[in-house]
Amino acid sequence: MARILAIDDIQDNLISIKAIIADAFPDIEVYTALSGRQGVELARRVIPDIILLDILMPGMDGYEVCKIVKSDPNLEDIPVVFVTALKESRQNRIQALEAGAEAFLTKPIDETEMISQIKAMLKIRAANVFKRDEKIRLEALVKSRTQELERELNDRIKADEEVRNSEEKHRALVNQMQLGLAVHKIILNKKGEAVDYLFLDVNPAYERITGLKKERVIGRRVLEVLPNIEKIWIEKYGNVALTGEPVSFESYARELGRYFNVIAYKNRENEFAVIVEDITKDKRDEQMQQVLYEVSRASANANLLEDILRVVRDELCKVLDANNFFVASYNPETDKLKKIIFLDDNDNFEEWEAKDTLSGLVIKTEKSILTSKEEIIKFAKEYGINLTGTLCESWLGVPIFIEHKAIGVMVVQSYSEKNAYDAKSMRLMEMIAHEIAIVMQRVSMIENLIRAKERAEESDRLKTAFLANMSHEIRTPMNGIMGFLQLLNDVDLTSDDRQYYFEIINKSGERLLSTINDIIEISKIESGQLNVIYNNVNIKEILNFHYKFFINQTEEKGISLLLKNSEEIADVIVSDQHILDGILTNLIKNAIKFTDSGEIEVGTYLKDESIIFYVRDTGIGISKNRQEAIFERFVQADLDYKRPHEGSGLGLSIVKAYSHLMKGEVWVESEEGRGSTFYFAVPYIPVILKREIPSDKSICAGGERIHKILIAEDDETSYKLLEKILSDEKFTIIHVWNGEEAVCVMRDDPEISMILMDLRMPLTDGLDAAKKIRQFNKTVKIIAVTVNAFSIDKEIAINSGCDDYVLKPVNKKLLTDIIEKHLYNI
Repeated sequence: MARILAIDDIQDNLISIKAIIADAFPDIEVYTALSGRQGVELARRVIPDIILLDILMPGMDGYEVCKIVKSDPNLEDIPVVFVTALKESRQNRIQALEAGAEAFLTKPIDETEMISQIKAMLKIRAANVFKRDEKIRLEALVKSRTQELERELNDRIKADEEVRNSEEKHRALVNQMQLGLAVHKIILNKKGEAVDYLFLDVNPAYERITGLKKERVIGRRVLEVLPNIEKIWIEKYGNVALTGEPVSFESYARELGRYFNVIAYKNRENEFAVIVEDITKDKRDEQMQQVLYEVSRASANANLLEDILRVVRDELCKVLDANNFFVASYNPETDKLKKIIFLDDNDNFEEWEAKDTLSGLVIKTEKSILTSKEEIIKFAKEYGINLTGTLCESWLGVPIFIEHKAIGVMVVQSYSEKNAYDAKSMRLMEMIAHEIAIVMQRVSMIENLIRAKERAEESDRLKTAFLANMSHEIRTPMNGIMGFLQLLNDVDLTSDDRQYYFEIINKSGERLLSTINDIIEISKIESGQLNVIYNNVNIKEILNFHYKFFINQTEEKGISLLLKNSEEIADVIVSDQHILDGILTNLIKNAIKFTDSGEIEVGTYLKDESIIFYVRDTGIGISKNRQEAIFERFVQADLDYKRPHEGSGLGLSIVKAYSHLMKGEVWVESEEGRGSTFYFAVPYIPVILKREIPSDKSICAGGERIHKILIAEDDETSYKLLEKILSDEKFTIIHVWNGEEAVCVMRDDPEISMILMDLRMPLTDGLDAAKKIRQFNKTVKIIAVTVNAFSIDKEIAINSGCDDYVLKPVNKKLLTDIIEKHLYNI
């Protein structure tokens, strides 16, 4: 009984189709499906004779259903008729035929046309079924006939073998030949391709020439006897056995380690004979000369060392086993070898210790070494060496000399052949090493010239950019200062305008001072006048100081400033407070400058034997290709004249120099557009201090201590400025004009808490005054105040008894923070 499957997403259409078929073909069984997916599943289950298929359906349309049906081996011969409301356009018919459909009907359905199509499709289906059954029958017939032919072929082979076995195997003439003779049978795969061959017979000369004994090879396949034999032998012999065309050629048998002149010819069906002559000595001499010539020619023409070394390796492969080949340079300072080229089947090293290695021994003895696996194991055991890399069967290394000094090594090693190399191989390698040395000298000279040229060009570019930036950073604030000073002469200015101009002048002055300080600081670094002064440094005080100093700036920009100090870090460590302050100041200033929103976090943590300081921001970030350059002098992440951020560009180079002075390091982690984290590490040397009980001197009625501050300053303007800065605080101010008066006042009034000491004063300068005061008063805090920015003055001041250091012009916030640090953390 025939079956028809109708697939349509509209139930009424299916009812109509089913009614037409039932009326015209009462014996046909009709199946229906409301979706393409359901229709495919039903088709696979019932295997219909015809499929009536709608095109436009949700999920899986008719074209896709048709393609699935036609791609299924069980359904592909079922006729498919598209029944759809789409207009019968040429494009629709093409798409239907491309999907695999046999016919195309449009809705509303013409009953007569549908009946005709069903009759036609049933005939097509019957023809397809017949064709399929006939194909199965023919395939079975072919298989049966093939088996009969194979049996006949096997019988014929067996008969031929019996005939061959009956012949005289060893003729006297063949046994007396000086050339080697062997008879083989070719072995083919199912595709008729030569994949191996059997040894049937060999003469004594063949045994002598090849070293293969008759009793070892007869009846065995060549891949059993010589498992690593080159494919070229099987391919050439297979062609001879299959085509009957004789061949004559020269080739190197790596596993036998010899060159042969070979003549091969077919003597029987699927059999061939070979005549071999050993030409190893002549070929080796000829090829060694050719290798040296090719290497010399390559070294004269090529500029890239690795290209030349690849030529060397390729040429060596013609005369010896150089598949595993490397050349390495030696660094005597680190006692390490670094690869120049490393081509190896098992290993790949970038850099390795020269100590207790064969390649290191070649360099240190300046002698070539040829050794075997057994000798390597013995050597390692005798000297207690842990062998690096895969153990090889044979190893040959020669030194590379430049100016009579071994600077590298060239090595070949074989993992399969015990006798891969000999004295001739060593001599050849030594001559090639000489050529490599010449090339290395030339390449090094060219690279040095290129680097020198690039450095000169980069230096010129950076110098130009730096000078332009310095000019901008000096002239811009100077323009603000001079311009607004002139505007202040206007008598009609309002008090608000006047105050605004003063703020601009102040900010311009601070910017100019910052630039000058950076230039002076980098000058000290360049001249080697920057010294480290180690003292007890309170980490919490430093972090709190910077937090208070920068909090106003961050709040003005709407940025959060966070402080996170690790609890496991001691309060006091041995370090240089000036340098720590300088690093933190530069990093926090940079973070504020390049962050417009989000937060800045300053913190510390311990790692190994270092204390790590970090400054993390959510600013603009730094591109990967600039993250190392930004620490170089006169280099910035953005050197463009249109940089949107002010600054000298020296801050990070100062940070780097500071870090190195303290035997530390600095680095950055950053993602462009997401922010940066700058880290610097310094040695962690904790100090354990005894807690002191503060005295109750100078306590006012409200419980708050009122401190006396002595200002030793010979310049009246400078004194007035200091007095004005301190006037808002609860201090008792005492003024003296020179160091001699300062010593006298301190003797008379030991309750003075702090001295602001100018270092350059008449009669007795600040340094001598500090020394004298320390002879009778060890507790008073002495802050050096001077215009000299060189760190040597700071060192002298600290050694003279000063506790801290402030530069002129005095920054109000910086001074008050230093006073607070020393007076309220006693």
